[in-house]
This record gives sequence, structure tokens and C-alpha cells, in this order.
Amino acid sequence: MDRKYLRVMFRINLHIDDIEILYKIKEFLGVGKVVIGKSSAVYIINNTGDLINVLFPILDQYKLLTTKYLDYLDFCKVVKKLVANNSSVFIGSDLTWLKACIKNMNSGRDVIHYELIPNTPVTLFWFIGFIEGEGSFGFKNLVPYFQIGQNVRNTHVLTAISKFLSSLSSEFKFNKFTVSLKENSTLNKSTNVLVISYHNIDSLHDILAHLLIQFPFQTRKGTDFYYWCIVLYMHKFGYIYLTEGRKLAVVIASFVNKSRYSTSVKQVNTPVIDLALFYTSLPVKLTPEMTHLELSQSFAKTNKTRNVWVYDQNVLVKGSPFMSNADAAASVGLNRTTRVVARYLDTGKSYKERYEFTTKAK
Repeated sequence: MDRKYLRVMFRINLHIDDIEILYKIKEFLGVGKVVIGKSSAVYIINNTGDLINVLFPILDQYKLLTTKYLDYLDFCKVVKKLVANNSSVFIGSDLTWLKACIKNMNSGRDVIHYELIPNTPVTLFWFIGFIEGEGSFGFKNLVPYFQIGQNVRNTHVLTAISKFLSSLSSEFKFNKFTVSLKENSTLNKSTNVLVISYHNIDSLHDILAHLLIQFPFQTRKGTDFYYWCIVLYMHKFGYIYLTEGRKLAVVIASFVNKSRYSTSVKQVNTPVIDLALFYTSLPVKLTPEMTHLELSQSFAKTNKTRNVWVYDQNVLVKGSPFMSNADAAASVGLNRTTRVVARYLDTGKSYKERYEFTTKAK
């Protein structure tokens, strides 16, 4: 007769740099073990008594909101069946039931009974915990953004998060204008991942950053967030328009997220923050009436004539300095409308490991 020996376990897998949080979880629950791998660490509970008496009551009280909740329900059934049978061996009808149950869990789930998933409103602490695992504080062309992605099967969760974020008010009382978090959504059709993202400097600074800065992150996601806040602050108040400000933003953007991991192939030095930057006198000051767009436009007016030096592998390109980014782009065969020059200007980075653009002669 066909039979199957079954072992059950609950696992939390994190990068090795976040191993301390696994030890905190183990200490908090008082059960389980931490197994260390080469680049990751795993917290495991494989004792059925600990699962039923310690883990399940917590997850029953603080319910999961994604489709993982359905996996949890099936996992509970299997564990309890295992205990009821007082055997790790499944045969006959029990084995048929087990195979069907396992086949329908996780990515194998074909039918999703959304009516079984708790319709619980998103709370602040749930949201912070969700960010630790699923959120991203990043940069596009040195401009900060925040995003969360989920498989389309969890669109309901992103909708709930969106509703929660739209209900938040500004914690930064300096502004006289009203801001709200402005959302964009994109779907990756090849992966079925839906992403909601936020790019507006005013709303990110005044609402999200001022809210989250009050609460400690448990994983090294906090490292990304705190450095992200520095660049966000530079955008908000205009320091990003200084040469040293852009250079610092480049260093930070290169350091956060995967680059900061100890296992990263290309090790990046921890950014050094020179506070003198933030005492630099600026030609334009943020006032309570100004949006970030108006601030950036004011800075643009102070640079009516801009000299751009172009270097090709450290050799000055003929015609330098150029009077505009467009002229500098054209000098190396790029389209005049490209933003390549703006992205690389005064960053110390070379475009295609060849061209360098600066506002001062080297």
C-alpha cells in the first residue's frame, strides 16, 4: 500500500545579515531553532506541540491578510490530522487527502476562496511589518520612491494598503498647502506582480517619512529607510541641487538595498555624511507656500546658463564647456532630448564606462 512519511515545519528565511531578528523571534516565542546557512538563516518550528500550542494561537489572533492565510488554514489541518492520527505515516484515504491538500497550497493553489481571508483593515504596525518583508525604499535617477509589490492574487491587500496610505495626513506642519500620497500602479505581465509606488517628494517627505521615522525597524530594511530619508530631505529642501549633494545621493543610491548586504559581489563602502553640506547657504529657500515642484523651478532659474564639461575616458571632448545638457548629449552622439546627462552630471559615474559630465572643469 502506498504510504508517505510526513514532516511538518514552519519556517522564516532571512538573509544572514538579518539573523538577529530570527533570534529575537525565537526568544519571544520560546520555541524553535535557528539554522545558519552560507548566505541566509532560517528560523524553524517543527515540533507539532509547539506549532499547536504556541504558533497557531498567535496566528489565529493576528490573522494573515494575504492568500498565505489560506495556506495557513491548510497547514493547520495537516498538523492537527498528524496529531490526531498519532503517526507520521499517511496511508489510504488519509494519504489521498494529504496529497490533495499539499498540491493546493502555495503556488499550486488554483482556486482562491477570498471569502475565507479576513477582511481586516490595515493598521500602522501591520503595515510596518509588511514593509519589512515586501516594501522597497529606492531611487530612480537619484529621486526617491517607495513601492510595494504583490502577485495579482493579492491585489486586495494592495488595495487595502492604498486605502490606508490615502487616509494618512501630513506630519510635517511647515507647509501651508495640503498634500496626500500620490500613487502609481504597474503590472508586470511576465511575473503577474502588481506594484504600487509613490514618487512625489512632498507627500513622501511630509507624510510617509515623518510617520515611519517614529518607529524602529527590526530588520536591516531600516538601513535603507534612514539613508533614503537623507536623500529625500535633500530633495525637499534643495541640497540635491548642490554638487556635493548629488555626489552624496549617488553614494547612497549605490549602497542601499542589495548592495549593502555582506554577501554582495561588489562591496560598497558605507556612505559618510558630511553635515557641513546641510549648513551650506542655498540660493533658494523652501517657504511654507512652496511645493517641491516650485522649489525645483526656482533652482532652475538660478542656473540660466550652465556650463557642462564632457570627458571621454578623462579626455576633454572638443567644444567643452557646453551651454546646456542637450548640447553636451549631442557632443557624444546622444539624442538632445535624453536625460542621460542630467542623470550622470556631477555624480562621478561614467556613462557606459566612458563619458563623464561635470559642471566644473576637472
